Amino acid sequence: MGHKLLFVVALIFVKAQMFAQITVVLPVWSEFAMSPEQLLDGQILSVHGGEHVVAMVSVRDIMHGDLIISTRTQPFVLRKGTTQLKDFRTSLSTSYGGTQLAGYVRVHRRLPQGSFECCLLLLPAGGQEELVQECERLDSESMAILDLISPSHKDTIDECRPALTWIKSGDFVSGRGRMFRLTLVELLKGQAPETAIRENRPLLSGLPLEQMVFSFPASAANLIPGKTYAWAVDWIEQEIPKVTTEVWIFTVSEPRPDPLIKYVMLRRSGSAQTYEARGQRVYFTLEDPAADPSQLNLRLVDKKGKVISQTMNENLQALSSAGYNQFELNLRAFDLDEGIYLLNVVNIKGDRYQLYFEYER
Repeated sequence: MGHKLLFVVALIFVKAQMFAQITVVLPVWSEFAMSPEQLLDGQILSVHGGEHVVAMVSVRDIMHGDLIISTRTQPFVLRKGTTQLKDFRTSLSTSYGGTQLAGYVRVHRRLPQGSFECCLLLLPAGGQEELVQECERLDSESMAILDLISPSHKDTIDECRPALTWIKSGDFVSGRGRMFRLTLVELLKGQAPETAIRENRPLLSGLPLEQMVFSFPASAANLIPGKTYAWAVDWIEQEIPKVTTEVWIFTVSEPRPDPLIKYVMLRRSGSAQTYEARGQRVYFTLEDPAADPSQLNLRLVDKKGKVISQTMNENLQALSSAGYNQFELNLRAFDLDEGIYLLNVVNIKGDRYQLYFEYER
């Protein structure tokens, strides 16, 4: 019994010595060559030769540790000296991981952007304990491109809630932690668009979007006519921007008053002219734009200084909006005599405006 045990120990020692004299020479792996046949390359250097082995190459995503692809040869015998692994590509056994990233590699035969570990292992035929393993890191640069589509760069649009769209091309792998992020900011006077995106308070930002179109949610405020906005889209992986579009700008146009209706501009400095009410209405806009009648307090005074009506924002039948910063005061709502009247307007900032107008029945 003791002689048999000694023989087994000696045999294991001899095999260990043999396999200890095996060296792996890694190939030059490329992120553009991820087919099983392209992965299985390199050389095995053996001092003695004659070892029955299996060669296996595996690729893993470093960030998550997920298996991307694994391919292995059938058992073969090492030559003394150099064995070229490409000679054993004809009967490979290949498996892929279960992630979307692995599915992408299976279809496109290349790696997307990211960091990966490629390993070449040598196993004894019929065994699982690795004899030799050599690994190297492979960093894949992005081949992905994002382009903004609409609104186009430096365009002027009429919509206060425009749909923002973009397009992708190249390597985009959807899955956990991967998404689009849209940023929209107001562009200040004299400011570069790229500076605005970095420094200005976002009106919309951090939205986890899966589609390449953005529609304003009900909770988002309208964009303001006359203002210019900058926007950009990022492709995010694990909260890190990987691909970024150019920064584009667009302007929301101001409404054009009906040329058949004379709107008078009320200025904080007042007006020395007397406005002639048309059709028993006063049509006016404000030097500092207001969005709707609820933002205004009005007071109507006759030529004797008597207050006819005050805080008319509570009486929306008298004051209405014909568009952004276009207001109509219906004088029929008041029992007015013909004559000259003073209209005082105060906005939510406390700015005061005055207009003298002439009323005729």
